[in-house]
Parts: sequence; C-alpha cells; structure tokens
Amino acid sequence: MLNPAKIDKARDWIGRAGTLAGAAALTASLYTSQALALSTPWIIGAAGLGVLSIRPWRKDTPGAVTALYLAPTGLLLAEMTVFHAINGVHWQEAVAAMIWAGGTWWARPSRVAVLMMKPPAAEKAALAPRTTSPEDRLVEFWAKAVGCEGGAGEGTRLERAEVNGPHEFRAEIVARQGIAVPDISITKLSALTNIPTEMISIGPVPGCGAGRKHLTVSSGQTAATDMYALWATQVAPKAMPGSVIRNIRHGSTKTGELA
Repeated sequence: MLNPAKIDKARDWIGRAGTLAGAAALTASLYTSQALALSTPWIIGAAGLGVLSIRPWRKDTPGAVTALYLAPTGLLLAEMTVFHAINGVHWQEAVAAMIWAGGTWWARPSRVAVLMMKPPAAEKAALAPRTTSPEDRLVEFWAKAVGCEGGAGEGTRLERAEVNGPHEFRAEIVARQGIAVPDISITKLSALTNIPTEMISIGPVPGCGAGRKHLTVSSGQTAATDMYALWATQVAPKAMPGSVIRNIRHGSTKTGELA
C-alpha cells in the first residue's frame, strides 16, 4: 500500500521541478522564437498528467480545484506566446518571467488544489471507524435508551461497567448528586435489551447509599457466582430485608484457613 506521506513528498518534488523547467522555458522564450514551439507539447503533457492525478471527472472534484491545478500552465503558455509575438528583449518581459517563477514557487497552486480535496480533520475523525470498547457502548446505550428523559432510569448513568458477552455484563447505576436511583423496571429493561427478565437483577451496592445501585445481567451459572447480586435479589428480600454483603472472604472448610 502506498504511503500518503511519500506520495505528497513526490508531488512536491515534481511540482518544484516543473516550476524550474517552466522558468527555464520562459527565459529561453525571451531570446529565441523556437522555445514556444519546442516547449508547448512538453508543458501541456506534463500539465495533463498532473490533472489526471486529481481525477477531474469525479463528481467530488470541484471545478475550482482543476482550474487551480491548470493555472500555472495557462499563465506560462500565455506569457511565452506574448514573448514570441514581441520582437526583441524587454525588461518588462524579464520582470513578468520572474513574477511567474517566484509566484508559482511560493504559492504552489497545485499543492493548494490537492489540499482542497482533502477532508478537514474533523471530517476525517467522523469518517474514521469507531474503536469503542463493549463497556463504552454499554454506557452509551444506557445514556440514550434508559437514562434519557422519559427513560426507565431517567437521570441515571452507568459506571464501572464490565462486559463479558452479549448477556454477561455488570455495572453500577448512578443517579445525580443527592438523588436516589429510581425504581427501574426490569420488565422495561428486558424489552429494551431483548434479554430475559430472569437474567437481569438490580440491587444495592455494598457500602453505598441509595444514589448507586448494582446492575447485573447474567446467565444462571454466572449469576450463582455473583454473591452480591444473589444475596440482594434472592436472599435479602425474603430472609433478611435491608441486609447487604459488604465483604466476602474465601477459605477452606477442611483447614479453616481464610484467604
């Protein structure tokens, strides 16, 4: 694959070389009438190849770009024709030749034309493929479909999201400062996400107030290992209302050692 930076550099060198060759042809036309006849085919050929590189037949190539690309060539041939028509060498002709050479070298119309065809940085960013993570997409979905005005969890957002699969993720539902997380309908979440209601659970976050709740979406096998969600949804409501698990320590029932 061709490197765009190398292509631009090659265009620069070719443009500079073309400017020097045009200046040489223009200078020669001051002294000999043969310069115009000998140089015209080469000048037109070089300009034609240059224009082909911007593909002017495409709809997305503005006419102004093509005109700008051809401007140095048109001015060069026009000056050479005038020099050919006027007998003798005049200082005005030398000045005109220097203006063409210096102006083309400094302004670089062909370079400007190429830059006009390139999309701005903001447009490039918009066209670039998104590389967001599953966690970012989950947070974005919640903000647009659930936490939005009129949504099932209006005014809430997700934090500390962890995604392990389409139906395997967890996060913390957070409300605005000083406001409790509203009662979010699991049925509505199920309809929005097309996930069975039995796989969705919402419960308190250990050590936190009502402004933060724990969301777990998981299959039965994974849910069974999530003791926080299991306690909040299956044990506490029936056996110990209001209780939460704050810490879990693992150990061996044979040795009595705790991790």
